[in-house]
Amino acid sequence: DEPRYIPDAGRYEGIDEDHYRGKWIALNNSTLSDLKRSPSYCRHRMDTPGKSTTAMDFGTATHSILLEPERFDQIYSLDPMSPEGGYPAGCVI
Repeated sequence: DEPRYIPDAGRYEGIDEDHYRGKWIALNNSTLSDLKRSPSYCRHRMDTPGKSTTAMDFGTATHSILLEPERFDQIYSLDPMSPEGGYPAGCVI
């Protein structure tokens, strides 16, 4: 398993979400919000990420459909047999 690293400055397209969240040490909106609370809180959250909630999953899907519509179908699939109507692709319910 490769260690986390700081990417070179620049604009990146098509970065896998797992790579973005799991491999890169970089600032994003959530990290900046944590930093606003306190540097030690921010570091703790970076070192010990919490489990995803249903609300967080919904927010991620909303982000994807609005800002990355070309990738939405790659990440999510619809299941007409599921009462929720859909789930992350490859997810076992």
